[in-house]
Amino acid sequence: MSDVRSECASAVTQPDSLYAGVGLGVAHHFIARRFKDLVQVLPQRRAMRAYWLVTHEDTRALGRIRAVAEHLAKAVARDRAMFLSPQPVNARSVGDETIQRSLGARRSPG
Repeated sequence: MSDVRSECASAVTQPDSLYAGVGLGVAHHFIARRFKDLVQVLPQRRAMRAYWLVTHEDTRALGRIRAVAEHLAKAVARDRAMFLSPQPVNARSVGDETIQRSLGARRSPG
């Protein structure tokens, strides 16, 4: 078995890669849930992320920059629930050991 890796820094294309069968991966719930065939294998494991809106101090006061920043802040506040994944309720999932066995993971020596 060869070691094959796939890396993707785009939150938008990560679910596309998973859907295409690249393997196991991490994807934002609010994006991945659009792919009905993707299976969440570890619902008890969660990663919280923070998003920052960054502007250059020289352009921050410009009307067009301020307008976009205000629009984004309002849209995210309005749609906040969309970005939150549901809490697992009595979630039944595949355990780490089972996943490692099914992927043929090698045990480390020692």
